[in-house]
Amino acid sequence: MRNLLQFIIKYSNFLLFGLLEIAALVLLFTFSSYPRSAYVSSANLVSGELYKASDAVTSYMHLGAENVALIEENARLLARIQELENQLEPYVENDSSRLYPDCNPYRYAHKAMRYIPAKVINIESGKRHNCFTLNKGRRDGIEEDMGVVDQHGVVGLICAVSERFSLVMPLINDQMQLSCRFKNDETYGPLVWNGVDPRYGQLINIARHANVHVGDTIITSGLTPAFPGGLMVGMVDEAVLKDSDAYYRIRVRYATDFRSIGYVQVVANDAMREQNNLENR
Repeated sequence: MRNLLQFIIKYSNFLLFGLLEIAALVLLFTFSSYPRSAYVSSANLVSGELYKASDAVTSYMHLGAENVALIEENARLLARIQELENQLEPYVENDSSRLYPDCNPYRYAHKAMRYIPAKVINIESGKRHNCFTLNKGRRDGIEEDMGVVDQHGVVGLICAVSERFSLVMPLINDQMQLSCRFKNDETYGPLVWNGVDPRYGQLINIARHANVHVGDTIITSGLTPAFPGGLMVGMVDEAVLKDSDAYYRIRVRYATDFRSIGYVQVVANDAMREQNNLENR
């Protein structure tokens, strides 16, 4: 207390000046309209900027939860779309845009498909045997050989599963091979990766009599139980055919950007295990 009294006595003039200054400002802003309006405007501007900054920080902190909600909603919508397509399929006749032509032996494999949302939590790239780690595993319904897609197109296949995590063999793995076809016709061929550029794959075994053009859309063929037919894979970036060649050399630009992949959907085909057991007898 003694020190406090000494401080007040020592700085009494300064404290008195401060109190008088505060009183003068209060009187000025209370009884004078122009200074009061200027003060209110300035205060609103400052508080508005503070609220804006606070809202930006709060929104950023909630982005993770919002992304999870969006990816789960996307999974529900994909499942609903698949269900509606199944219901409409018996009524579609002579439609060249059908994803499952009559000659497709896996025509009915897609009827039991679901979509499980997951997040990529680790990426091993820059190799020939690249793989991604997902934050979902066996307890979430994920099994080996299930397909993986994102909002742009096909990502790869589940190659290993633990209780809480799973590994994806993406299209940019030189051991990965995906059956594809051209969107505008029934020309089929396997898509592989040469281990060089993660933006491009090679569509092989396309005979020279096929009608191939740069810009053609490449989709899944439906011949692989892990994927329904018609999923986006990429577009023809280059098609080379020399006079001595029996097959095209086709470079496909992937629809998925494997350098910035984040959230994915695991395609759960409930009938895949039954189908594989039957075919392996």
